[in-house]
Amino acid sequence: MKTAGLMRVMLSWDEVAAMKASGLVEFHSHTHTHQRWDKLMPDRSRRNEALRTTFGLQRKSLKEEDWEAAASGWPQGFYETIYLPR
Repeated sequence: MKTAGLMRVMLSWDEVAAMKASGLVEFHSHTHTHQRWDKLMPDRSRRNEALRTTFGLQRKSLKEEDWEAAASGWPQGFYETIYLPR
C-alpha cells in the first residue's frame, strides 16, 4: 500500500497527539507487525525471538515520536503465559 493509501486507514502522529491531548482516549503499545507468531513459527525459540524483535521495533517507533506506552496488546489477543514477565 502506498503512503497515501495508508493515511486513509491509519492515524497520523499528529492525529494521535490531538486525540491523546483531548484526554478522551488512551493509547497503548502493540506489536509492530500484528503477526500471530504462534501460527507462523511452531518453533518456540524462533517465535520468542520474533516477539522480542517486534515489540522492540514498536518501542523504538514510539520512542522516536517521544511516546511511552504503559501497556502492551497482543496480536489478535493471543498470548502464552511464557511470554509474560515473571
